[in-house]
Amino acid sequence: MTSAVTAVERRRDRVALGLFAAGALLYLVAFVGLHRMATVPSDVVPGHAVRDFTRLWLLSRLGMLIALIGGVAMLWSFWRWHSRPKDVI
Repeated sequence: MTSAVTAVERRRDRVALGLFAAGALLYLVAFVGLHRMATVPSDVVPGHAVRDFTRLWLLSRLGMLIALIGGVAMLWSFWRWHSRPKDVI
């Protein structure tokens, strides 16, 4: 058995989950925007369409990066918890 989870470990887990969720939300916003650009006809000036696409594409990549950082932080937190010394009963 391991000892109880400390407040610092819980905070680390919350930060990791928050990063993952924020990245997923950014990716979702970019996905919806790109999907709307592809399916809804609009009379936007062609240069503006390229600018909007580039902005949304970069937003999706940023979302993936932040979610990846959150996922790595979750794995690191689990590894730290799992490699703690075990209590002897």
